[in-house]
Amino acid sequence: MNAVGLLREVAPSPREPQNRIAEDIEKFLAGGKPVMCVNAETGIGKTLAYGAPVALAASAGRRVVVSTHTTQQLEQAAEALRRLAGALPRPVAVARRLGRANFLSPGRVARLLANRDDLDGEARALLREAMGHGGLIDDFEAGHGALPVARADICLTSSCRRQDAYDAQRVETGAAGIVVQTHAMSVLDAVRGEVAADIAVYDEGDALPSAAAGFAEARVTPLDLEAVRERHATAGLDAAVAAFEAWAGQAVGDGEAVFKQRDPEAARRAEAIRAALETADSEHAGDVRRALSAFVNLDPATPRRGAAVVAAHGGHRFEVLALDPGRVLRRAYDGRKTLFVSATLAAGRDGGRDAFEPFLRTVGADGLAAVPLRVEPERFGAMAFRLADRNVPPPFRGGGERNPAFDDYAAGMVRAAMDEGGRVLALAPSFADVDEVARRVGGIVAHRRGESLAGRLDEFRSSPDAVLVTPAAWAGTDLPGLLAHIVILRVPFPPPSPGRTRLLGRFLETRGRDGEEAKGILLGLNRREAVRRLAQGLGRGVRGPRDRVTVWIADPRFPLPDTLALDPRRLTGQGEAVRHRDLAGAVPRRFGDAYAAAEIHGNGAGASSAR
Repeated sequence: MNAVGLLREVAPSPREPQNRIAEDIEKFLAGGKPVMCVNAETGIGKTLAYGAPVALAASAGRRVVVSTHTTQQLEQAAEALRRLAGALPRPVAVARRLGRANFLSPGRVARLLANRDDLDGEARALLREAMGHGGLIDDFEAGHGALPVARADICLTSSCRRQDAYDAQRVETGAAGIVVQTHAMSVLDAVRGEVAADIAVYDEGDALPSAAAGFAEARVTPLDLEAVRERHATAGLDAAVAAFEAWAGQAVGDGEAVFKQRDPEAARRAEAIRAALETADSEHAGDVRRALSAFVNLDPATPRRGAAVVAAHGGHRFEVLALDPGRVLRRAYDGRKTLFVSATLAAGRDGGRDAFEPFLRTVGADGLAAVPLRVEPERFGAMAFRLADRNVPPPFRGGGERNPAFDDYAAGMVRAAMDEGGRVLALAPSFADVDEVARRVGGIVAHRRGESLAGRLDEFRSSPDAVLVTPAAWAGTDLPGLLAHIVILRVPFPPPSPGRTRLLGRFLETRGRDGEEAKGILLGLNRREAVRRLAQGLGRGVRGPRDRVTVWIADPRFPLPDTLALDPRRLTGQGEAVRHRDLAGAVPRRFGDAYAAAEIHGNGAGASSAR
């Protein structure tokens, strides 16, 4: 049996792009190159396509690790791989691997019940039932509903005594031929030098650098400190935080950041706060202590890392910053066959090796040693586009303040999509955006902070005209045939990071370059991340060959096609979007004509002008 044969066992009529991916990966696994990049458009079934050849390899005795960006994607990948493994002549065990933070701690639940007097009888009954579960939090919530407390307060930690379910999982994954885990777990393995695999597959591989950077970085914000002070009110902590803010107000000033390397007083202030938290026993306090310790103990000579105090909302924050996740990631694939798979690995419109160079640089890989593959079906689904009027105000005013006029327009766009009928998925960059839409539009399913997306999706599926607004469904959410509309509320630019900008500038200055170049490099990174997230969001609408979806984009920073912007009869222009033309690269190539035929949604409450 070859990879295409196995694919046909599970999907009797595999699509031609799936066959091509499976065949090319099978050749790669048998060849001499160490790395392969697969850019496969969302919705064509890439999990089954890469899963078939790696399942065959596992059946032949090679150990496989499949890494996903989120736990939701992990579950989907595990299900697809189990179907493939079950169709093999020699079945292979497939196991999920999750960290302690995903498991319930009966002991911590018991302590929480003893110490919290603000929980009502229903909440206490649910938590008492959870005490007897001891397994995955998601599994418990799937059958009983969302728990009424923060996961950080009830999950396993390394100091918990009872870890039965976690230990059983470790035994199961140790014996499995295919292990599915998250990027966070994969990065942790790489740091520890424990990547026990012959073949590593990174699904949504372009999210791996951010996972590595997040692992190497630490942050303590004014909100973090305020939350700790509310639960652990001590004179020592209050005094240490107040002294830090008084010093930071002078040291940071208009520069927005000051580096520990340049001002040792930053480390002394961090150590004073950490020492005041020594006796605080909550999970959150422990996280803050560890982050402050990382700040204090960072060696100034560490390459491409730094510690800074940065201006933040409500005060100042401590940051440990990392600029080269490739150093960590190289440990994840050195010495084994590695597949990076995503819909947005390649830059630009070409499919050759050069298109993958920007991504390969971020993971520290040698482009000449990589096999490139870009697959996009010519006919697969259909899209229509409704774009923002150029007179719409930007989402934020100067200083980062939200613009109510934009929020009104975005809400009007959601209502216009609702009026046309069918399910509407509105994708938000943040929970704050969800709140703004929910204030203005009634009858929607609003996914709030702390709630399970799975529960909101069940509610969304139950009605043919439901509207779901969420920041958690840009990737990994599979709703084939269910969506009539996708509304992109804002372009998902990463939030600004003055500390990171200053850190990169410092490194470039040592190489004879200036701060403006540093800003340009970071802007490029942020733009690529925004294009990646946009492409993923658009992909939610076309999961099958017959799916048809209308895409509404409320943000006026997303560019119009030239057919509209340069039409002399309209005098529309691009407005602010003239600086963001590259965002149009998120539109799949097969929908280029549909994008060129986009309509402009009028600047009124729900009105839409014809093209």
